Amino acid sequence: MRTPEEWTFIGVPDLAGLDKGVVFVPWTIFPDKLPNSNFEEHISEHTTGKAAALLFLCRSGVRLRNTAIATRVRGYGRCYDVANGFEGPKGDLGHRAAAAGWKVDGLVWKQN
Repeated sequence: MRTPEEWTFIGVPDLAGLDKGVVFVPWTIFPDKLPNSNFEEHISEHTTGKAAALLFLCRSGVRLRNTAIATRVRGYGRCYDVANGFEGPKGDLGHRAAAAGWKVDGLVWKQN
């Protein structure tokens, strides 16, 4: 659900050790944050059907819930959000990737 700009500059989960890959489908389009009108089409292109488990990850954890709910409404029954996103909320000094999130939790990631 993150934008291509976020994938490029912030990094992406590395699921190679699980023999899995990340599907890059933006929820909104940068820079105007307009909804991706092809979101459901992109999801369906990369799943084995509406019974597939979908895990959603955004940068800070803000977009997660809405995306999982919207996808569930479209008939996908197993939609989950990855708590706190990739970099989490801003920490005490106003920086992301300091307080919570995929990176802070020590999960494997890479820079594109």
